[in-house]
Amino acid sequence: MTPDNAQPHLPAGNPPTPEQPSIVVLRRVMDLLLAAGIILRLAVLIFALPNNADPHQQVIEYIVEHGSLPNSDELNQSYHPPLYYLLMAPLWRAWHSSDVLHFASFVSSCVNLLLIRKLLGHPLVLPHRLTRVTALAFVCFMPEFVMFSGFVSNDTLTFLIGTIMFATLLRYLQSPSRASLVLLGITIGLGLLTKGTFLGTGPAVALVVLIVECRRGWRRAIPAVVGFCLLWTVLGCYKYLENTVLLGRPLAHNLDSHGITWQGQHGEWRGWSTAYDINVIKLIRQPILNPHNSFSIPLLMYATLWYPHIPSSSFGGNWHGYQWVGSILYAVAIIPTLILIVGVARGIGATLHLLGNPAKWSAAAPPALAVVASILMLLSNLFVVLAAGLKFDVWSCFQSRLCFQSMVPAIVLFGLGMEAMPESGWARGIIHATCWTTAACCVLYFVVEISLACEVLAYGPELKF
Repeated sequence: MTPDNAQPHLPAGNPPTPEQPSIVVLRRVMDLLLAAGIILRLAVLIFALPNNADPHQQVIEYIVEHGSLPNSDELNQSYHPPLYYLLMAPLWRAWHSSDVLHFASFVSSCVNLLLIRKLLGHPLVLPHRLTRVTALAFVCFMPEFVMFSGFVSNDTLTFLIGTIMFATLLRYLQSPSRASLVLLGITIGLGLLTKGTFLGTGPAVALVVLIVECRRGWRRAIPAVVGFCLLWTVLGCYKYLENTVLLGRPLAHNLDSHGITWQGQHGEWRGWSTAYDINVIKLIRQPILNPHNSFSIPLLMYATLWYPHIPSSSFGGNWHGYQWVGSILYAVAIIPTLILIVGVARGIGATLHLLGNPAKWSAAAPPALAVVASILMLLSNLFVVLAAGLKFDVWSCFQSRLCFQSMVPAIVLFGLGMEAMPESGWARGIIHATCWTTAACCVLYFVVEISLACEVLAYGPELKF
């Protein structure tokens, strides 16, 4: 398949051939989805509160007031690396307005959406055009992705940098020059300066770089990989060096110093069923988290992928009579989730096959390397999230939004899963219909919440546990 903007080669002197009508229609559908996604983010900017439950703005205010960065154990969110807060500090100093910070998040969210739309036309991301449309619909409307990219939070910069990182990686895979390698190292360093969820990304991408650079011979590959690792390590090491000097350890979390806030979330391990329970019916019956009931890590990750299962957004309809939207979402989202899981399984298989045959590294083509990079980036991100949750035994750590920096790698794997589905017939039709029903239910969530904010709908009784 050619990318959206590619033209077939024609002999000199021949007039260009018009695009196929189906391609034009799909492109227009994607443009309409993109516009709808931006409009939705604008509506969230207007009707949602700027801040979520995490007081990120407190760090920004501290920087402006004191002219320095707070220590990791000083504020609730000061354990995070400082890049987002340093970028927002001039805006707070100039306007002292949460709305201005909120608008900056809106801009970042829209830029991220535009960049993802562009990457969906890249042949190494999704060769199949219909899958591009489905993936864009999810990116435009998934409630947690939309909400957490719009808060005054380092999440909004984290998501954007994750997308930029994958874009620079694709550039490197197609043109493995020293300049593209340096640019890739810089983006990883910026990620480490933004959020600790990027801690596994550098080593994961370094393995991909090693595979690419070995084409020039091992004697040139090893120095290139070492230099690449030194670049992102030096650029992104600030917070981890500060923690080592001040706290005696490189990694710190607000759970280390504010444990009293999290006592109600401890002790939720209920045996091995916590690791393997995938009974989605529990979520359909109870779409909002009840911390008094048992749960599983897979269910938490699934639940927080598609719906505000942990009510941390500034909308409240899920608490006041409209949680049935979540029940529908959990029912229909099973199919696209299974497709992603199939893609992950295929990606793991392809990665293990390539890594187990170093003799084939020099012949690895960019499409295969894009799959390997996607699985390594997503799994390294997921590993960091699971490691934190298991260390602290706190259920709020197991949230899929902590992996949204790997949205484009997940899209690549979703496309890989779609390739394993039947090419035609009723099964394919059901798959596409279910995916689009899932996207429609995501839109329904926002229709309900914004209607409540506009007082078009009435709040129901508050959900009690």
